[in-house]
Amino acid sequence: GKTPPCTQAIIKAGIGKVIAAILDPSPINSGKGVEELKRAGIETEVGVCEKEAREINEAFFKFMKKKIPFVIVKAAASLDGKIATQTGESKWITGLEARKLAHEMREKVDAILVGVNTVIRDNPSLLPPSKRNFLRIVLDSRLKIP
Repeated sequence: GKTPPCTQAIIKAGIGKVIAAILDPSPINSGKGVEELKRAGIETEVGVCEKEAREINEAFFKFMKKKIPFVIVKAAASLDGKIATQTGESKWITGLEARKLAHEMREKVDAILVGVNTVIRDNPSLLPPSKRNFLRIVLDSRLKIP
């Protein structure tokens, strides 16, 4: 990746023990850092909070294993399958908790994709609460965005 291995810095700093949740899933690096630390006489322990680490890094692990992006789909519809009233006036089809969850999901993604009709009808804010910058994609095959 973009971050260089930290093993040499750990060895140089004289750290005596390293605790890791999981090994790097990259086939290039997996286990090599731990082995290098052990050879340097540093006590290592792997597997602490492994389940939690796998959950936190789910998208990264999927990409490393399958080389495809991790996709989250957020969709909303009423009980009768509609997304708005006939006049299109429905401002919120979801409740506050669902909207909060959608914003939490936005904090974890690299891009957000919407259709042109969502842009025209809803004028959505495509930013997470933190205003973190990420790619915003609008599907607009007929160039209808005003």
